Amino acid sequence: MDPYRNRELSWLDFNERVLQEAEDDRNPLLERLKFLAIFSSNLDEFYRVRVAGLRSLGHVSERKKQKLGYAPDALVLEIQRQVDLLQARFGRVFRETVLPGLLHAGIPLLSPHELGAPSRLERIEAALPDNLDIWTESGDCAPPFLKDGETVLVCLRSGSIWDDVDPRGGELCMCRLAFPDMTRFIHFSDGAFCFVDDAVRMVLSRRERGMEMPDMWAVKLSRDADLHLEDEFTADLAKLIRKSLKNRETGRPTRLLYDGHMPQVVLNRVLELLHVDTLDAQLGGRYHNFSDFFGILDRGHDSLRNKPLPPLPHPVLSQQDSLVARIREADRLLHVPHQSYAPVVELLRNVATRKDVEEIRMTVYRVSSDSEIIGALCTAACHGKRVFVFVELKARFDEASNLSVMDRLREAGAVVETSRPGIKVHAKLVHIRFSEGSGRDVALVSTGNFNEKTARLYDDVTLFTARPEITADVGRVFNHLEQNAPFPLTSKLLVAPNELRRGFMREVHALQSAAREGRHARMMLKMNSLEDPGLIDALYDASADGVQVDLIVRGICCLRAGVPGLSENICVISILDRFLEHARVYVFECAGQETVYMASADWMTRNMNRRIEVAVPVLDHELATSLKNWLELQLSDNVKARTLKEDRYNQFVNKTGMTPAVRAQIARYEELAGLSEGETKASG
Repeated sequence: MDPYRNRELSWLDFNERVLQEAEDDRNPLLERLKFLAIFSSNLDEFYRVRVAGLRSLGHVSERKKQKLGYAPDALVLEIQRQVDLLQARFGRVFRETVLPGLLHAGIPLLSPHELGAPSRLERIEAALPDNLDIWTESGDCAPPFLKDGETVLVCLRSGSIWDDVDPRGGELCMCRLAFPDMTRFIHFSDGAFCFVDDAVRMVLSRRERGMEMPDMWAVKLSRDADLHLEDEFTADLAKLIRKSLKNRETGRPTRLLYDGHMPQVVLNRVLELLHVDTLDAQLGGRYHNFSDFFGILDRGHDSLRNKPLPPLPHPVLSQQDSLVARIREADRLLHVPHQSYAPVVELLRNVATRKDVEEIRMTVYRVSSDSEIIGALCTAACHGKRVFVFVELKARFDEASNLSVMDRLREAGAVVETSRPGIKVHAKLVHIRFSEGSGRDVALVSTGNFNEKTARLYDDVTLFTARPEITADVGRVFNHLEQNAPFPLTSKLLVAPNELRRGFMREVHALQSAAREGRHARMMLKMNSLEDPGLIDALYDASADGVQVDLIVRGICCLRAGVPGLSENICVISILDRFLEHARVYVFECAGQETVYMASADWMTRNMNRRIEVAVPVLDHELATSLKNWLELQLSDNVKARTLKEDRYNQFVNKTGMTPAVRAQIARYEELAGLSEGETKASG
């Protein structure tokens, strides 16, 4: 048995867990629909990036394929097989649960045959353009070029000259389904709504001679979304990215998703016309682009949603007029989305105009559009503060946003540095330097991006500190980013790519030594992805020496847990719930002593070797204990946790006997809600 699960198949296991949330009848109806949208969006990106990469490897030499350790085309076929099974489950929950549920709730999603009433036809005709963009086989124009993510309706017009396409006869036509200033849905006054796809089906059957609704099928094309930037670029990176972004929608086809009712002979013709390989044809349902369901029913229907969990005010950091003083008193921990993200924004607003602040430095990976944080940095620059920002232009799918941020900051007078060859800056850092004699510097170290919007959805923690040993280390990292100084030697921070792997390996080896001496040794590791073979091997070795290894992994997990002779002492769970688990927290326990780290990095080769990442030790005992207890709480989840043990992979961890139900995300929220104003440290 291969000691490692395949990365791509492990990602599909993760997306299956997303699908499980759509299947889970404990979730309200619109939440289940939301998870269908997430599943669809995830799969689109997977094909645009990961499968695109695999397909490009199909053309390398046999020698290089042997180095890979797998056959790319064979892996693509296995991916297709597993995706087919997931798509079948996806279609089943949509047809058998979501559609009946919407009907019962009085917001029916209408089928094409329910659109014939005069009032509905009038609304449809008013919504759609008078002239639909239709391509016909008998016309003089070349077939339409489909951009990445574009969907068209493939139709057969009967009674034409092209009679040998299908046993029923017919001319092949394609109608685009993207319309300016229109959403994917048409809403009616009685609360019902329909897909634009079905509205077009109805209109075509009425306007176009020989077109019947049963002979219309939707297909969607995904393309390679990688910008394929050379690592050792010498030209202006921003200029190169601006140029490459224009080509993203026209990359190599990676998947054609098609309606399973489409006759094979028609599918073959479509593949030929669109220049798509048969291997890239993926069986789908009648409708594609389920990510369009995001926000479709955002208002009303509260009974069909989760009960709101409004962000809680932090018991200490919510006092905006004394933020710096409160941070200098003691380290503070902010846990979003349970707690409000306002303290991060307010701190930067506060220091932007303080006379004793000389410099603000920050890393940017992904920020929200119209970011208040970027606005605060611009204000600081306008008030004469020195503002330095490292903007990572290679953050996938945020390149255009980050180019805009770069321009905005420079216009305000900030100093901006951008990406470097062969490495990404993924660390989440802020350093605020005060004038001499004005008090200690302040730093923020976070597991998540400085992004107000994702802070309402992503489960992350941010450390606010004025400890000189930490702020000095953060300053050294910024000196390296700004001046391209030698890689910093830090006293407390573990910084990739030089020290992060070695630091974690030291912690693991120390636990191994303790376990061999008969002392208690345990680690609790919470991350998004576990993929690095060297670190996985270290966990296997620790397990063999008697170290208890408890892992909480949201996404990719290439480690095999609970395998006799390999990983008996390793337990892995994965939690999917209301918030996206995004924090990275690492706890190492040895005979009653604990070391707790927060980090920007997962245990992936790219994070250890090809990114600048930071792990910060949590030196405040009460905060460290709070994080440890949080991980213990997650490990006790028996409502939304799944086991990733080999013999019960992706099965829910069910409570047994009289054991109380534990839903970790809700329990953590209730714990933070119960803190009083005086509980300054236990709050985080």
